[in-house]
Amino acid sequence: MVFTQYDIKILANIIDPKDNKKGLGKMTATTVKEIVDRTNFSDKKVRMALKKFLEAEMVAYGIADGRTKTYYILPKGLEELDSLYELEIEEDEE
Repeated sequence: MVFTQYDIKILANIIDPKDNKKGLGKMTATTVKEIVDRTNFSDKKVRMALKKFLEAEMVAYGIADGRTKTYYILPKGLEELDSLYELEIEEDEE
């Protein structure tokens, strides 16, 4: 599956930069609204990216916040972010 740079930004923003535990487990999962607020992407764009990440098993559903679905990043998603970050560092060193 092909991901855009915007998709990757959405994946990274499942984890709250101000609270590193937010978005890493079922109980601390992130809502679409929180991702929209952090990225300024449309609700539709965030939902489409999350659907792709769910299919790729990089993200899973967390415990619902009332009727609102929540999402947290799985180890496969973290590995993807780590590999991209390592690649970015290597390119900067060249």
